[in-house]
Amino acid sequence: MKTKVSKKALVLVIAAALLIAAAVGGALAFLSDSTPPVQNTFVPGVVDCEVESDYSVKNVNAADHIRAYIRAAVVLNTLDGAGNITGNVAAADEATYLAGAGWTKSGNYYYWTGTADKPGIVEVGASTGSLLKTAVPAGVSVTVLAEAIQADGFPATVTDAVSAFAYAIANGGGNG
Repeated sequence: MKTKVSKKALVLVIAAALLIAAAVGGALAFLSDSTPPVQNTFVPGVVDCEVESDYSVKNVNAADHIRAYIRAAVVLNTLDGAGNITGNVAAADEATYLAGAGWTKSGNYYYWTGTADKPGIVEVGASTGSLLKTAVPAGVSVTVLAEAIQADGFPATVTDAVSAFAYAIANGGGNG
């Protein structure tokens, strides 16, 4: 006995087969597509700073246009007549001499409130705001230990030197 297939059913079966073939072909094309690997190269900026004889702190890498945040630890010692250290200057007296314009104290450090980002040696000292706000008297020695950290690459929540150093230390960088 012969079965008669209607034209409508035949068109429907062919359309379904074409739809399945297109779906399988599209999936295979998507899964087999490839692009050449991309080589990412990251070069960290080298940031360094120097302390000058006038107690200014300078970003020596600014010629490369690397913006930097700067902080400094300052030790004031009293000296005897022979120049030997006899003790530390009292905290109340320290406040008299330190944190000139452009510097702020947080914890044991003084932070430059801007970024050192000018080409060449950046003036973060006497011409823009000396770390010393007044001259220290004879018999007092000043030791400045400064650090710089690259200002770029931090999350948006990092907006100043204090938060930059805190973020770096909390995330495995810096020396605390």
